Amino acid sequence: MFPHSYFPTDLRNSGGKIHRPKGKKLKEERRNRGLPEDQVLVSGFNQLWKIDQDLWRVWMSILQRTKAYLWLPLFPDVAKPNLEYYTTLYAPEVKNRIVWTPLYPQEEHLQVKALAHLQLDTHVYCGHTSGADILWAGVPTLTLPGIKQSARVGASLLRGLGLDRYLVARSFDDYGRIAARAIGQVGLKGEKDWLGITRNLLSKQKQEAPLFDVSLWVKAMESSVRMAWELEHNALPPFHVVVADL
Repeated sequence: MFPHSYFPTDLRNSGGKIHRPKGKKLKEERRNRGLPEDQVLVSGFNQLWKIDQDLWRVWMSILQRTKAYLWLPLFPDVAKPNLEYYTTLYAPEVKNRIVWTPLYPQEEHLQVKALAHLQLDTHVYCGHTSGADILWAGVPTLTLPGIKQSARVGASLLRGLGLDRYLVARSFDDYGRIAARAIGQVGLKGEKDWLGITRNLLSKQKQEAPLFDVSLWVKAMESSVRMAWELEHNALPPFHVVVADL
């Protein structure tokens, strides 16, 4: 067990500087991308096969409770008809507030994703590389950890940023409440804009917190391998390897 996050990422060195436009420039950039200009935009930048019916039902309820738009990648595009079908079952009134876009080139995808207000993580299989990418782009990510390791990656990434207390939900109901509250407060002044405050904190933490410090991750890996070798070398029984805070 690593002290911060198990996930290695070098985006602090390789991710580049992300600039999110404001005001008229933000509207113009969204318009040029075929996105709604003035509405809250929540994204789901994961492969669409990671979405199950339970999660889609929660996402639809979030749209029903707010005026937000849901921004999804056509990745893979064959999933779109199935998700549209379940939209007609759960929330037909919001079908026009789902925006589908193609994948963006590698050199610009982080800059484009920064246009979102909030990322909705998948539950059964969280975002891994895509999860780290959207956080580096400066978009707060809401996640709900499951039982399996693949369902707990989002929480691990947020722990590595010190944001797990704000953005890790405890249940589907909690997930929906946090998202609806955050969306409803967008545009309010000062401390009432919870999502704006969280975005500012993320901007600070991604430069200072352990998640994007790959050299710290390497030290943790070296320490864990050394501890495992000592167990084997001294003929000790198998044991959990827990790396202390470095």
